[in-house]
Amino acid sequence: MIRLKLLLQSLLLPLGVGLVSFLAAGGSANVRSFYQLLPKPEFALPGWLFSWVWTVLYLMMGLSDYLARTAVSADGSARRVYLFQLILNGLWMPVFFRACWFGWALVLIGLIVLSVAVLILMLRRSAPIAGWLLVLYLLFMLYAGYLNYAIIALT
Repeated sequence: MIRLKLLLQSLLLPLGVGLVSFLAAGGSANVRSFYQLLPKPEFALPGWLFSWVWTVLYLMMGLSDYLARTAVSADGSARRVYLFQLILNGLWMPVFFRACWFGWALVLIGLIVLSVAVLILMLRRSAPIAGWLLVLYLLFMLYAGYLNYAIIALT
């Protein structure tokens, strides 16, 4: 049975973190104009695509969180790792776009990748679908790490 209130909370939490992070980075005008000015590698996505990608990723993260929390054998440790990586995720945009600390932003991505990989492994038995929902997020974070590193190398 679907627990609607928990599902909505699980979906809205990462969306809220993304929104707060975006606003803390200076909002639409700052993020888009700053991204356009950065030297980017050959495989960089167009700036307009990021908001769509992140919306899908945040919804997948929220659904994963819901499935993990409603799993029969959920003990709470996976939830703590999930919240930890979500905090790191929320810090990335202001660190990169507002503070222009590209090196620290890359460190954050490394910690996010490590946390998400650990989370996927933690969920493989108790909530495997929840873990699989995070694979695209993990892959996109690896891509984001590539972009972040390339921007450092090009500046």
